[in-house]
Amino acid sequence: MAWTDFPCVITGRTTTAHLHWARRYGKVPKGLYVCHRCDNRYCKQLEHLFLGTPQDNTRDAIQKGRFRFHPENLTPHHPQVGEKNGRAILTPDDVRAIRAHPERAGVDIAFDLGVTPSLVCAIRKGRVWKSVV
Repeated sequence: MAWTDFPCVITGRTTTAHLHWARRYGKVPKGLYVCHRCDNRYCKQLEHLFLGTPQDNTRDAIQKGRFRFHPENLTPHHPQVGEKNGRAILTPDDVRAIRAHPERAGVDIAFDLGVTPSLVCAIRKGRVWKSVV
């Protein structure tokens, strides 16, 4: 068996998960993914892999909170909201301080906190960090 015998249906490239699945169970049927229960795309443990359609893969991502922009995942309790977001720079206290001083220039606050003036404006207008009161 060669790597090229087991291309990923979507990308046309072979993945290690596809190869390991194919070695154990045979060729992956057209239109199906080799999905990961453990959410580690580099995992090759067969008991962590399962076949599914692209819709199954998306549904799995939504249920596990990995589908970033799905409405079900954009609640204040979701791990990607607020300071739990891995890219967040601000804390809830920073947000409260921004809102508490509307007379201070947004550019100055942004410079002090290491964020953009547009983020300071969005916080003041209530478009972002809605969960912080």
